[in-house]
Amino acid sequence: MPRNCARLLPILCLGLILIPLQIQAATRDVSAHFEDETYWQAHAIYLARITAIKIDTNGGYDISFTPIELISGSSFGTIRTIQLSGNLDRFQIGGQPDNFPQKNHPGDEILLNEDIREHNITVAKVIESATTDSLLKALHKLVAIRAHPSPAILFSSAVSADDPVLVNWAFAPSDGHPAPGTSGNDYLVQTYCLKRLLAQTNLGITPDNVASLQQIQSNQTLGLETRFLVCQIVLKFSHDPTDVGTEYSCLESLVAANTHGDSADYLQLVDTLVAIPDRRDQTVKFLCDLAENPKFPRHGNAVSNALNSILGGLCSPALFHYDDPDSQSDGIFTMGVTLLNHCPPEERDSVAFMIHALCAGMWRVDPARHRSYMDRTVAALKLACKKDPDDLAIKSYLVDIEQSYPVFFPSRDQQRP
Repeated sequence: MPRNCARLLPILCLGLILIPLQIQAATRDVSAHFEDETYWQAHAIYLARITAIKIDTNGGYDISFTPIELISGSSFGTIRTIQLSGNLDRFQIGGQPDNFPQKNHPGDEILLNEDIREHNITVAKVIESATTDSLLKALHKLVAIRAHPSPAILFSSAVSADDPVLVNWAFAPSDGHPAPGTSGNDYLVQTYCLKRLLAQTNLGITPDNVASLQQIQSNQTLGLETRFLVCQIVLKFSHDPTDVGTEYSCLESLVAANTHGDSADYLQLVDTLVAIPDRRDQTVKFLCDLAENPKFPRHGNAVSNALNSILGGLCSPALFHYDDPDSQSDGIFTMGVTLLNHCPPEERDSVAFMIHALCAGMWRVDPARHRSYMDRTVAALKLACKKDPDDLAIKSYLVDIEQSYPVFFPSRDQQRP
């Protein structure tokens, strides 16, 4: 079975509605979102030293501390004790650091984030060395950037000075403040700066700048979010800033480029594209064209995550209407049948799985229409079996149909004249 079949399996669970597990309503997100400017504005961030740790009768902890360095915010908060119950914090998203405070002692330093309005304190990290800790270095760098967030500083701080593609960016500091050091910037600083660049109303971007940014999108060492942000910046400032298709166009270009190879990022990219509302017709055509395009980079001889992600996206209920297949749904199914007939042998199992899953998912459709799709499915699978009689996966799909819908496989007695 193809490696990415797991993302298609829910379709085969006929009638089953998969409801995502919901975290209890009382749960609050205490993750530190240092990459977002709104998080900085809503929190006081400071370094503190633990002065005492007490364990109560219920297995909870009272951690007393003394603030020692204000990193961001107008002042230290008034809270000097953190109370952790035995169970509550286990239900918090992005809760306390691992083994905190079981393995900590008075004198240890901790990074605290205090919600200015709600006065909730979160321990972001236990700091082993304030002089070498990478997160602290990034936060101090972001403090300097936030003090003078000009486009020049934001851009130069978002990229490595060692990157030959980016060092010739045309921005020149206009406020007299030198850009903070850029060598070795980490993902946190990069993402923060790109998000703030995207929020600008006018960057004064040049064609050379656009060309440089476009090269970032093909850099496999960068993550999905980074490429997506860069793509949005390029489209926003090289076209009409009011273009509502900017996000969709970014996703289309990244999916078509397929520079993610066999990473899970590509699946997320396709799922995000499929989920954009009011673009169903365009998305169906775009993904079908990619699946049928022999020049689409599939990264290697084996069927890659890229093709499986595209086929899985086409099987999404957002694109394929299982209860009442329309022309777009029929176009997806027809593409699958056609592709199965001429695709390379290493892709055959994935495509066969797709059309089998689509047909099985239409069990609510009226019998006559369902039979039409089943006839086409069986014919396509049998033709694929003739091309490769040893393909056990395709044979298993035919066996599944025979057991589930015996009308398509009359007995030998029925076949006799």
